[in-house]
Amino acid sequence: MLKWFGVVLLLGTAAPVMADCLDAGSIDKGVTFRRSDGHRGTAIRKGDQIVIDYAAENGVREDLRRAVLGIYEEETSQLLIDEPSMGAGSFVEHRKFAGALPVPVAGQNWLAKVRLHRKTDNPSIDPKDLKDQDFRMRVTYHFLPEITGAISGCQYRAIPVEAQMTDGSWVQNQRWLYFPDLGFGLETKLDGVTAKVVAMTAR
Repeated sequence: MLKWFGVVLLLGTAAPVMADCLDAGSIDKGVTFRRSDGHRGTAIRKGDQIVIDYAAENGVREDLRRAVLGIYEEETSQLLIDEPSMGAGSFVEHRKFAGALPVPVAGQNWLAKVRLHRKTDNPSIDPKDLKDQDFRMRVTYHFLPEITGAISGCQYRAIPVEAQMTDGSWVQNQRWLYFPDLGFGLETKLDGVTAKVVAMTAR
């Protein structure tokens, strides 16, 4: 009896919040979010890309991504002044995927070939490395079993997506949560640094 009372009480207190829960059309008008690294961000659909600003709280730090479905990143522009290994320079990267980009389906995998063009402009980097660089990469995407969890008082289905990108000499590991009912995903981990999505609302 007490157990059922607790469920009813939780549903009763959560009801007013549910009106602000996201749906499939929310990304067209824009979404705001906060991650566990303390940074706030925004996401909005622009054409066939989701434009995600992972550092929208001020004009000092920049972390802007243009990604199909929020996970297949085609353009990245960063200025990570609070990252000691990066110093205060900028970083721009373009990726061109071979083939059609699949919508994540839990339990499936996808192996992709990617052409990557990278340019850095950072005074903390050796001058000989300040140049355009081109790489041919392989990326393996793993679409993990679906989970359900609460963010900002709302329940969302999510498919964790893990990717490992390599050219044979270096490796980048990345993780997102893709929300199938919302049509986009957000990064939650990059090269061992976790930044979970802890809040998400409509703009």
